[in-house]
Amino acid sequence: MGRGDEKSWLCPELNFGGDGVGGGMEYNFIITGEAGNTTVTCTPKDSDEFPGDIFTTEQKEHGAIILHIIGGIYAFTMIALICRDYFLPSVHCICNDLKIPKDVAGAVFMAMATSMPEMFTNVIGTFLTESDLGVGTIVGSAVFNTLAVIGIAGMFAPHDIPLDWWPLTRDCVIYLMAIALMTAVLWDYRVDWYEALFLMLLYFVYLVIMYFNPTLQRWTRGLVAKCSGHAREEEIVTVSKSVDGESVEKNVEKTQQELEDEYEEEWTVVDLTTIPDDTLLQKLWWFYTWPINVLYFLTVPDSRLEKRRKLYPLTFIMAILWIGISSYITSWMITEIGDTFGIPSSVMGLVFIAAGGDIPESVSSTLMVLKVHPTEIRTSISSSSAVELNTTSVLANYATEAGVGSMGLSNSMGANTLDILLCLSLPWLIKCLLPSNPTKSIEIISKGLALNCLFLFGCVFFLFLTIYFFKFRMTKKLGVTCFFLYLVFITLATLLEMNVFIDAIAGPSFKLNDTDILDYLDTIDSESDSDITSDDDNLPDLRNPAVHNLSDSDENDMDDED
Repeated sequence: MGRGDEKSWLCPELNFGGDGVGGGMEYNFIITGEAGNTTVTCTPKDSDEFPGDIFTTEQKEHGAIILHIIGGIYAFTMIALICRDYFLPSVHCICNDLKIPKDVAGAVFMAMATSMPEMFTNVIGTFLTESDLGVGTIVGSAVFNTLAVIGIAGMFAPHDIPLDWWPLTRDCVIYLMAIALMTAVLWDYRVDWYEALFLMLLYFVYLVIMYFNPTLQRWTRGLVAKCSGHAREEEIVTVSKSVDGESVEKNVEKTQQELEDEYEEEWTVVDLTTIPDDTLLQKLWWFYTWPINVLYFLTVPDSRLEKRRKLYPLTFIMAILWIGISSYITSWMITEIGDTFGIPSSVMGLVFIAAGGDIPESVSSTLMVLKVHPTEIRTSISSSSAVELNTTSVLANYATEAGVGSMGLSNSMGANTLDILLCLSLPWLIKCLLPSNPTKSIEIISKGLALNCLFLFGCVFFLFLTIYFFKFRMTKKLGVTCFFLYLVFITLATLLEMNVFIDAIAGPSFKLNDTDILDYLDTIDSESDSDITSDDDNLPDLRNPAVHNLSDSDENDMDDED
């Protein structure tokens, strides 16, 4: 890894009494004194793994960062449009032509369509920046989907919405198991290849469970009815006083089929040559998305058009390519923002990418409970999970009218389970098995992610108990409770990642330029009242200005030594 004069560096570790943990070790010094041995590890900032910025750090701190914020929002929109207008329709074509069963199609292809942006974010965080961006994004997205979406939808609900206990119980149990396993994997701050493989294998177990869902549902409902009596079963379901479990299941299947047929009929292609004669907001949205729509029109076949439907395999491939490019831009902009303000990548993923990626889910769910037609939400700014705008949320909209309003919540938790079991494990497994990785493992930089997973486990468990307490009905009180719980989680998780409670990032984080490393080491020297000695005689003495600015030959020599 090069060391140019204009490089910026992060020194995230001052680990007294230990060797320190972290990848990309560039400078390693032993500080001896009363505090014991201290390892100072300097690594490049995450943003150095992306193309060079035209702005300096000082310029970004004085306002230029607003351009990165705008770029991040526009990249979110790119992901939303490619998922909604191209990727999801191509997935529908694949499922219909291959005659894939509805349960398998929903559990595999639709869920993959929903989680593809999160997958690419974790790929970028695992292979490129080698940061916790992907893990933080998936954990934060899970919390937002689980608590914030339900909270916002519940608060705006004009009336109580009945929820079916079976899908919620099923997905909560599976999701809690996935969170527990993720917590166990992250607990020692490293991911071994067999742990990643185990998580990925559990995804296939999840597919089997979803495939046999009708059988499991009938057996479970029958068992509950037998244990507590038929009258009690009707009370638990709370869908309707006049229907039992079997009629509910048939109602769900009928609703799903009718929704799929109507949804395909509602696919419309944006007219790129005519400004819509609609509201001002819709006109602004048309201008805002026009460059993106033109770009996709020129590069991706539109399988919604009958004459191009046969090209859906190419549409599928090109859509994945654009999702990857858009996710890269999003990660790039978010990383630049985090580095400028000194915010760890885990926090940026946990809060900003996750919330920005799931805002359309909250908007669509809110409109769902207000009984607004799903086509009216197409002008909302959306993001990585925007494909759920036309799947999970629309299903929830129609299913609520049919008496099974829990479908949207259930599908949301199912997508979160996929994020953990596949979107995390697959990139991890590939990275562990690469020949260039002799340890066959991945280091987790943030020491707070495991605790955040414990918080997430508690939140989901508390959510289920709360829904049970409200007798499986979504109410305004339930919405307020869930949204308050989300704010509490985000506050605690952010404080944890910012080293307020523990050294989650293994000590203080300093942004250094090459010209500042000398002053930094001198400061440590004076504060520790000790002498700084290099643990490797071949490393240059950075306190000597003559060797401070490294030449290319020095870079190569140090890389060889590392």
